[in-house]
Amino acid sequence: MKEQKRYLLIDGIRGLAIVNMVAFHFLYDVNEIWNINSHWYEEKSIHIWQQAICWNNICTG
Repeated sequence: MKEQKRYLLIDGIRGLAIVNMVAFHFLYDVNEIWNINSHWYEEKSIHIWQQAICWNNICTG
C-alpha cells in the first residue's frame, strides 16, 4: 500500500483547531456548571470563536 503524503501546515491548523475546541468546550462547561458569567455565551467574540473552530474543521477535514 502506498503511504499518503502528510501536509504539516494542514495538520498544524487541525491541531490548533482541536486545542481551541477543547478550550471552548471547557469554558462552556464551566459556565454551565457553575454559572460564573451567564452572558458569556451571548458575546459576539465568543460566537466568532465558535464559528472559526467550526469552519476550520469543515474546511480542513
